[in-house]
Amino acid sequence: MLDPIVFIDYIDRFSYPAIFIISLLSGHLIPFPEDVILLVSGYLASAGFINPYYACIAGILGILVGDNILYQLSKKGSSRVRRLREYVRVRLLPREAFVRKHIRAVIFVSRFVPFFRSLSPVVAGVLDIPRKTFQIYNSIGVLIYVPIMIAVGYLFESNVNNLVERVDTYRHIFFIAILIFFGLLIAYWGNRRINRFLKK
Repeated sequence: MLDPIVFIDYIDRFSYPAIFIISLLSGHLIPFPEDVILLVSGYLASAGFINPYYACIAGILGILVGDNILYQLSKKGSSRVRRLREYVRVRLLPREAFVRKHIRAVIFVSRFVPFFRSLSPVVAGVLDIPRKTFQIYNSIGVLIYVPIMIAVGYLFESNVNNLVERVDTYRHIFFIAILIFFGLLIAYWGNRRINRFLKK
């Protein structure tokens, strides 16, 4: 059985590096939506385990680094992102002129749309959008998106806490598991969508 004290100690020691690393990899190198780690971070911050401001900084830095790596790989035509590049190219072909014309809005708005936020760096790379343009509008989106998601997780825990004030630490594990479960469902849906499209 997991000792709550060990669980809390683990969070204290590894939370911010873990938020950074998972945010960096999520949606890029691993099929796991970054929404989940941000919601969990907000939940843990509300429960008093971590500092919400440090969690926010770690999430922002992780996502920005991950997005820029994906942008560079896409721009160079790396085989590591072949499936995503192929998906984006076929989808963009009939709308390329429109996307190019509104690329700033596309980069910014896609940050708030599940699944499509992972494709934004690929779109910018495939269309050879200037790095500065991508970084500016992507950064603005991330700076708004991350605090919102952490705030949602924060409020979620606060509302839950009002309902189950007398339940011990295990409730945190339970609700984190729920958030992760829904994140995996989103990742599974996105992966199936790409695979089904590429098979046509």
